[in-house]
Amino acid sequence: MSAEGSDGSPSFDGSRLFAALDQDGRQRLMRAAKRVEQRPGALILREGDEPSAMFVLLRGELRVTASRLDGTEVELRTLKPGAVFGEIGVLTGEPRTATVTALTDVWLMELSVDAVREITSDYPDITGDLMRLGIERTEETLAEVMRGDPNEESRDRGSRRGARVASSNYGSFII
Repeated sequence: MSAEGSDGSPSFDGSRLFAALDQDGRQRLMRAAKRVEQRPGALILREGDEPSAMFVLLRGELRVTASRLDGTEVELRTLKPGAVFGEIGVLTGEPRTATVTALTDVWLMELSVDAVREITSDYPDITGDLMRLGIERTEETLAEVMRGDPNEESRDRGSRRGARVASSNYGSFII
């Protein structure tokens, strides 16, 4: 699946997250978004960095990794066109929870924190969808990062980290 319009131009139509937007909302999103192209190996997001935007993958593939508490890296998933990422930091204001690297040539649509806030204020259903996606991703990331770690103290610290991320700006919810 490619997240492009019938004329080959970038489109959010491939992302189920933005299905709740009407035509006007999608057009506003497209105007607010910045198209970014990257080559294989390019670092898109670095774990621990402050969030400034979220992204929609339009073309190509991305690798998502995170660090275990002992410093080893674990691969979490491969993102395909239509995937939304970077939403956790945009919602919570917390540092990035994973590193995202281009596996192929990629096209991305970058949505600044301000653009996301504007669209979510006008389309509140998107906020709930982003929160659900963020919770799902946090649960998946914690499960993968904690897998195989025999250190109970590390697992406990990791669980607290996830709970903190999930309870930031949009109210208190614990995973």
